[in-house]
Amino acid sequence: MQQSIHDHTGVVIFDFDGTLFDSMPFWDNLALSGLTELGLEPAPELLDHLPEMTMREVAEYMALHHPQLGSADEIERAWKRMARRAFQHELPFKPGALELMADLKKRGKRIAIATMSEREMVRLALARHDLESILETLVTFEDVGIGKHEPAIWLEITRQLETVPESCTVIEDAYFAARTAKFAGFRVIGVAESANDSYAANLQALADLYVTSLSDLIGKL
Repeated sequence: MQQSIHDHTGVVIFDFDGTLFDSMPFWDNLALSGLTELGLEPAPELLDHLPEMTMREVAEYMALHHPQLGSADEIERAWKRMARRAFQHELPFKPGALELMADLKKRGKRIAIATMSEREMVRLALARHDLESILETLVTFEDVGIGKHEPAIWLEITRQLETVPESCTVIEDAYFAARTAKFAGFRVIGVAESANDSYAANLQALADLYVTSLSDLIGKL
């Protein structure tokens, strides 16, 4: 399986949160912190859909169902202040992420990022290690106007890089996103993320390859 992926991969498309960057616990805590302070339990529907939602969508949900937290604009502004600080100074990259990206670049692979996070946040994190300079492109949900339940974000990368899904490998920690990419014709590598443990078996069954760490991919793509 690894050999097959290696033979046909020209472009490696990374997810950011939970794949390259260890930010999933931060996002989950941020989204639920207001409820915790009020002594409220999050609704099961929120927990089920949280991984698929943008920051704005979660803020709108909170404002609608828990107006005591403030308006969607107020909630989002507060979250963005905390996220900027965390992405720029506090949160680490996942084990093996920096080494894998350097390895891919050294061996002539084209590297892209497809993310549900806002471009501003991702660029703050990338700047800490001058990683944006090795990317072919960074595409966010802001560029395509839709999340990863549709393949638009990966197809935009193929458009920009003048390639096709069959020549790309998508690396994802989220099952719902990996499933979308797979059905759109991309090869998929699933990577373990504790925040998504409930879907780990699904991701492992779906993916062309499943790894517990990005370090496992160094020299193999």
